[in-house]
Amino acid sequence: MTAAVDTFKGYEYGLGSPVTHVEAATPDDAVELTNVSRSIKANGPSGLASLLFLDGTTSSEYLIQGVLYPYRIRRVNLAGTAAGLNITCHS
Repeated sequence: MTAAVDTFKGYEYGLGSPVTHVEAATPDDAVELTNVSRSIKANGPSGLASLLFLDGTTSSEYLIQGVLYPYRIRRVNLAGTAAGLNITCHS
């Protein structure tokens, strides 16, 4: 078996570097994500999401399926988020 080649091993980790972690965001009014996101994407149907941003502000954002949003969030709130909205967070 051949080992995978890491073409990005010389890159410094930062907001401009390749994504290293993808996490499904389960809406919850108390539990935060494992990692603060650098971007989010709605993978299922489009819908309204209540997001807690890095600076502590909350905003309702309409997420369109398949669009990558450069939002740095800590949590997807259950209250105010459309049922069945499937969001992944990238860090």
